[in-house]
Amino acid sequence: MTPQRRRSLIVGSLIGLVAAVVIALLLTGGNSGGTVLDEPGGSPEPTLGPGRDVTGQMLPDGTFTLLGGGSARFADYRGKPLVVNVWSSTCAPCVKEMPAMEQVHQAEGDAVAFLGVNPQDRAETAQRFAGKTGVTYDLALDPAGDLTAHMGVAFLPTTFLVGPDGTVRHVERGELTATELTTLIAEKLRA
Repeated sequence: MTPQRRRSLIVGSLIGLVAAVVIALLLTGGNSGGTVLDEPGGSPEPTLGPGRDVTGQMLPDGTFTLLGGGSARFADYRGKPLVVNVWSSTCAPCVKEMPAMEQVHQAEGDAVAFLGVNPQDRAETAQRFAGKTGVTYDLALDPAGDLTAHMGVAFLPTTFLVGPDGTVRHVERGELTATELTTLIAEKLRA
């Protein structure tokens, strides 16, 4: 093989590799946190926007769509403590955390309400993921991100512990284990 032919093969291979990377980035949107992917666990703690502390404030008013059908408002959950978990199937820590959320939900029974809010996935993707995880608590969609923006969510997962009156008592950013969540419920919602 001549040096010129070898150089042409190398250049052609490099161009093909660059083209494949560019196509992959275009198809996944660069996986920039706000990207909707069909496969769960794609990115660690996706960022959503500037966060702010909402501890001591009421949850926002407004209606959201429930994943299983119908709609609800945060006011519908008043009267008992509420755990609100903001998640996405593209967030690796969220994927890891979902079984722990369900475990604590089952252990708490009717004493504490649970609600998952998804600001990133399409309804079909969120439904498919929820089915795989076996989550039985209410799941809501926030496709425009208005609800989560008003709640000050900066990245996923974020969990809100809300008193029976609708006031946010604690915000936990990052993945929680079942033990950590149980401890937070005891300290922040039963104290």
